[in-house]
Amino acid sequence: MRYLITKDFRKLILLNQEELSKNLVLKSNIKNLIYKNKTISLNDLNKVSKIINLKDLNFKEIYFSPQKNLGKHSQSPKINFTGKNKKFAELIGIILGDGNLYHNMLRITLSKNEKPYVNYIKELIYELFGITSKEYFSQRSNTITVYVYNKNLSNLLVKYGIKRGNKVKNQVEVPSWVKDNGIYSLSCLKGLIDTDGCVYNCKRDRKNYIKFTNHSNNLINDVLEVSKIHGFEFKSAGKHNICLYKEESIAKYLKKVGFSNEKHINRWGRSVAWTTKR
Repeated sequence: MRYLITKDFRKLILLNQEELSKNLVLKSNIKNLIYKNKTISLNDLNKVSKIINLKDLNFKEIYFSPQKNLGKHSQSPKINFTGKNKKFAELIGIILGDGNLYHNMLRITLSKNEKPYVNYIKELIYELFGITSKEYFSQRSNTITVYVYNKNLSNLLVKYGIKRGNKVKNQVEVPSWVKDNGIYSLSCLKGLIDTDGCVYNCKRDRKNYIKFTNHSNNLINDVLEVSKIHGFEFKSAGKHNICLYKEESIAKYLKKVGFSNEKHINRWGRSVAWTTKR
């Protein structure tokens, strides 16, 4: 069921754009509602009505045929997925770190200085599923977002343990098929550290540490558990932070896992040079 978008409705959306943007599901569609879309679904209309008052507006119900109005674009492209592997486990870690999954869309948002890693993720998605992802640069937040509109991909990721919606509210965790497999768990850990981790250079100790930050307690505990099994145990470094401190643990991590994110690779090289000079 869909309803015709009126000029009054567009003006109302425009006036309340900031408030509506707080809803992550609506945020990606607000500009379309203001400037492009001719209709709105009942589901989205209900979401809007919970945030702003629509009682004074009259909405005309219309018949909408996806095949007639959108043709071949009405259906999500089929994905070519061959099954669980190391690369898929790494993508799971990337999504748990910097990704968000919606009903028909996957988004992964990174800082603007991670362009090489953006390319790596796009190539990874194509290698795994045979579909092309796009990217969007936001000047306001200085971020690059990799995104894919594909309901088939969204459903597949849910099937393999990724939850839709707010990751902190859902307290996301590493799927059991990843955590229980030694090879997959290491690949997933790489994706997590490449996104929500960092190379931290402690000037006081003149040493390099590997730090992981996340607001899901389940995910923090999963990283602690997986790292302990593989012999390079992270330690608590605050409420939402854990860290690899010991040189032996760091050496094992670099040997067994390493980085795919060029930002971490470059920073590790610069920080090593910094400590060596001093």
